[in-house]
Amino acid sequence: PTTMPRPAYKHMRPFEIALWERFQLRFGPPEGQIEYDVKVGTKPPVPEVPGLPAMKRQAELFQKRIDVVQQLSNAIVLWEIKERLVPTVFGQLEVYEALYRRDFKPTLPIRKIALVEMGDPDLERLAEQRGITVIILPA
Repeated sequence: PTTMPRPAYKHMRPFEIALWERFQLRFGPPEGQIEYDVKVGTKPPVPEVPGLPAMKRQAELFQKRIDVVQQLSNAIVLWEIKERLVPTVFGQLEVYEALYRRDFKPTLPIRKIALVEMGDPDLERLAEQRGITVIILPA
């Protein structure tokens, strides 16, 4: 039988959902208020094409989205969930932080977490230098 992703995870890929749920089974549900699929940034421009209203819906697909935003009493945590720790994770988290600050104007400090199944020693050291927490949760 096929199971559908929970609506809260509507833009997470199946692997990301499985990893996030595995994390929660192991460590318990995260504290604070949790939001999924948090849109940040400006919607990309959509060309006006007569007779193609679907183009407007396509713009939604390209809007930047933070996988998980965790609101704690003393910080906001931005989570990026990936199969592997790869260089693009750094760019995503840094862009998401900048856009989240611009769009939501938080007064609390922002922390960044990459939840991955496979790490990379070089990138783990770089993450530490950049203030990004890496959580490696092997299958």
